[in-house]
Amino acid sequence: MKLLIIHKTQFGYHNNAFKLCQYLKDRIDITYICFDGHKKIEEPDVTVKYVPVCFPKQIRGVLFMLLSLFYTLIWRGGILVYYFPGCEWYKRLSRRKKMLLDIRTLSVYEDEKRNQKEDERIKKTAGRYDFVTFLSEEMRNKIGFSRDKSAIVPLGADVISTSAKVYIPIKLLYVGTFMNRKLDRTLEGLKRFVDNNPTAQIEYHIVGDAGMNHRDVETRLQDYVDQSGLGSIVFFHGRIPNKDLKPLFDLCNVGVSFVPITPYFDFQPVTKTFEYAMSGLYVIATKTFENRQVIDERNGILIGDTPDSFANALQYIYENNERFDEQVVRNSLSDYLWSTIENKRMYPVLDALFNE
Repeated sequence: MKLLIIHKTQFGYHNNAFKLCQYLKDRIDITYICFDGHKKIEEPDVTVKYVPVCFPKQIRGVLFMLLSLFYTLIWRGGILVYYFPGCEWYKRLSRRKKMLLDIRTLSVYEDEKRNQKEDERIKKTAGRYDFVTFLSEEMRNKIGFSRDKSAIVPLGADVISTSAKVYIPIKLLYVGTFMNRKLDRTLEGLKRFVDNNPTAQIEYHIVGDAGMNHRDVETRLQDYVDQSGLGSIVFFHGRIPNKDLKPLFDLCNVGVSFVPITPYFDFQPVTKTFEYAMSGLYVIATKTFENRQVIDERNGILIGDTPDSFANALQYIYENNERFDEQVVRNSLSDYLWSTIENKRMYPVLDALFNE
């Protein structure tokens, strides 16, 4: 099977797409089209076509669409598109080509009316494609999409760290975007915990960024750390490819899966929730619907999305860490290995659609 993947995120920086390539490249001849901009990640036997970011934003967007549309027109094989606004044009211009649309997220704006409008757009776009994959049943139900034209391919995770875990001193790890995540609340919670426990040993390692157009978000977080006196225990590492996260997963023992508890995040699974637990990290997770499906007393603690809730979780870990069992934490989500998800959930969808 030949497969063309169209994704605006650079190869290696979107975990779902990267894992598909890693685990299915021996069964599928894959070509991947994306933007450039970060350090390139190489994967043997996967061909990557880059659109450079040295041009202004609008020109980059035009170049990406032209290159990817050209490939869809000449491509002889299956086409997988990871949803972005405007991707309906692939099917409009190449109606006879079989295409699969993968929807990883619904709209997550703070404005509910904007969310509804964008979700309707997603549904309309999905209706143009031959088949659609969703991350969860709840996402599919939310936009009311047909079951006959879709399948559920859930999140997976790899065991990033196999190092032995003890849970004191507390070493927190957050990996993810800073956009719309209210990470300042975790910093405020950390400050309250430190003030209440001045002798406690604790560190907080934060990986990620807010994107090129939202540097102010990062600046505000750094300013809070500087002003609150947390500079000696909070460390910002910037964006790190998933394949390079092992040293931090080895170092840390508590994972932070913090997303605001809102209608638009409620049905959005969090990749790092799985990766933390499968690597032995006890998980602090906000109690969204999806986090409630996988986090319980075996592997973590569910909290509200407030500074006090975060501080209380730290207090609980500080006082009860000797009760945590690393192997119980690791084994709690073993059914979600990426190798299983890609070979037993994603490949059958591709095979049925493109090998008919």
